[in-house]
Amino acid sequence: MGATPGSTWQVLEKHKPPRLLPQSPDEALQFLVRFMPMARRTVQADGLTIFNIRY
Repeated sequence: MGATPGSTWQVLEKHKPPRLLPQSPDEALQFLVRFMPMARRTVQADGLTIFNIRY
């Protein structure tokens, strides 16, 4: 009790280093592909639908 978030972070960081974002463009692309999948859509005369919402 009484520990600050910063001091707790430092203690935990010594036991297990934090995971960092990718350093190279290839790794960044793989990150996007794994965690933010994209769905291509085409704009029609009456709009487009994404996630069951008509725009």
